Amino acid sequence: MSDALRDDLSRLRQQLEPVQADAAELPWATERPWRTTSHVRTEGELIQVDLHDLNARCARAAVRQVERAMADLQTGAVGFITGVGSHSIGPGVLGEVVVRELRAIAPRHGWSYHPNGRGAFILVTDPARAPAQASGRLPPLFWLVAAVFLGAVAVVAPITLVPMALVGLALLWRWWTRRRKR
Repeated sequence: MSDALRDDLSRLRQQLEPVQADAAELPWATERPWRTTSHVRTEGELIQVDLHDLNARCARAAVRQVERAMADLQTGAVGFITGVGSHSIGPGVLGEVVVRELRAIAPRHGWSYHPNGRGAFILVTDPARAPAQASGRLPPLFWLVAAVFLGAVAVVAPITLVPMALVGLALLWRWWTRRRKR
């Protein structure tokens, strides 16, 4: 884990301590306590805030505390794990609470958010600093493997060079136009 990620994790855990205090008053807190040490963690290069074991009020407070902390964090994204409501009576409420909060927070700051599979969301505050798993960018290793594979295809079947060159130019043009818009 990088020093920046370790610092951000520590800051975020500290920022979420009031939520931990509120969560200690929940009826199920003795069986399933919500603690910053167990529910705020890293997965790869992304900090995840697991909202399981919180009620809607505490989950809303957690998202708002993360919003307050984002200016001091070096990472460009934070994940929220809401689950799908399998332990709820009726539909899950945490996902709805998080979406409602992120829908209000993101435009106010020029941020974005998106689902990260079922029962999880990612708040992206700076796509350039966000880890690849948060922004959807493919890691450099993928591009290396793809280049080696395409090189092997070109050696085995040289006729594929023209279509590969056209696709490569189209991708380069798309990348260039997106880069200029920033």
